[in-house]
Amino acid sequence: MPRYTGNERQDIMVPVCLSEQLLPGTIEHAIDKIIDHQIDTSAFDEHYRNDESGRPAYDPKALLKVVLYGYSKGMVSSQAIENACRTNVVFMALCGDVHPDHATIARFITAHASAVRRVFRDVLLVAAQGDLIRAELFALDGCKISSNAAKEHSGTHAELERKIEKLEHRLQTMMDEHHGHDEQDEDGGSSSGIERYQASIDRIQSFLGENAPRIGSLGKEVKSNITDNESAKLKSGSGYLQGYNALAVVDAKHQIIVHAEAIGQINEAPLLPRMIRRSVHALRKAGLEQAERAAVVADTNYFTEANARFLLESTLDGYVPDNQFRNRDERFAERSRKRRAAHRKFNASDFIYDEHTDSFRCPADKRLKRYTRTTLSGRRGTHYRSDPADCQGCELASRCVRKTGNRRWHFVPDGPPANYAQRMREKIDTSAARKTYSKRMGIVEPVFGNITANKKMDRFTLRGRSKIRLQWLYFCLVHNIEKIATTALIHSLAAG
Repeated sequence: MPRYTGNERQDIMVPVCLSEQLLPGTIEHAIDKIIDHQIDTSAFDEHYRNDESGRPAYDPKALLKVVLYGYSKGMVSSQAIENACRTNVVFMALCGDVHPDHATIARFITAHASAVRRVFRDVLLVAAQGDLIRAELFALDGCKISSNAAKEHSGTHAELERKIEKLEHRLQTMMDEHHGHDEQDEDGGSSSGIERYQASIDRIQSFLGENAPRIGSLGKEVKSNITDNESAKLKSGSGYLQGYNALAVVDAKHQIIVHAEAIGQINEAPLLPRMIRRSVHALRKAGLEQAERAAVVADTNYFTEANARFLLESTLDGYVPDNQFRNRDERFAERSRKRRAAHRKFNASDFIYDEHTDSFRCPADKRLKRYTRTTLSGRRGTHYRSDPADCQGCELASRCVRKTGNRRWHFVPDGPPANYAQRMREKIDTSAARKTYSKRMGIVEPVFGNITANKKMDRFTLRGRSKIRLQWLYFCLVHNIEKIATTALIHSLAAG
């Protein structure tokens, strides 16, 4: 029988030089060099008061390094980072072979919001000094990410009240069944189901008593969530999710994130001015004065009268298309004409207004009644809607009602047509503007793909907007450091 030599799985002791585990060109090497030599971390020191008494604390630099490196490897759990600090030599090298527990790591992640924002600013400054930011073209977009809360726990206050009634009915039914089987219960029956239903009822009642109805941007009540009431029920490409809209402004040259925020609302359009102003301010502090004249691109979700006015009146060169701009593109003109000829959608001119009843008549001679006063795309106006029964089975419904709707909505804005919105439409229709706007997807979408797919940030683990914004900022920070690590800039930092 042949014989082989090999490892018999015996324990061995291997000498390890921790400093040699951080190889140049890797993200862990970049994290180590940047935090130790390129940024100011003194803001973390303000949190500690153990100069003369108390035991020594873990170095904030060490904790920041392992958190950033853990996030870069998709380790969102504090327990996973704790275990890695005990078993992974790269983590040991970054933290100096200390072993912080998961509670310490979790507290550190959420307790230093202002200090982390300073770190983000300093890393942005490093990227700017290394010529990784051109500040000539920015792209703004959002990515919907699930929160640490179930969408089944969402609803308006009226819906939550009805949910309590259903739970109470189920609870009463279960209690009646238990009373009918007393002997079985004495022989080992369980009341865990009753306790679970009662706990759910108590939890919802407590939430309703402590929280007022949540009001959306249109002045109407939106769904609350009893687990994380600052999150929102968002519509994504794969259905509805309970989560946050993670926003980012990205520079075109090397896809560096210059500003990032997270909000718990589906309509991110009102945040465009603030996101752009803060991006320009951050880059001006980094010495990039040309940021005030940069081109800005954003998708159709940001097309409003207010945003068009902000961009057109500023020194920026803004491009935000409306949802019909592709239909006006000459490259698709023939296809659009054929589609319109066969399936032309009804527009405002197809609806006839009746002054006596303050209503509209649709092409099928059905009535659209006045519904409410509201604001749409930055303009104040009146919403009219049809009766769903009138639209069901209507031969013209495919040309009138949206695929996801069950009735026709008709919005009539106040006053003359929107001035700034029309100017933005005329601007986006030029060949130069379409060429600039075509770069948007290649700038910002890979950033979200890197964070959500490669870094596995497809679900926030914290709760509350302030903590979510901080966690999103950590991941954007990781993305920027990775960009530094994969360019020639890291070699100059290492040499320094």
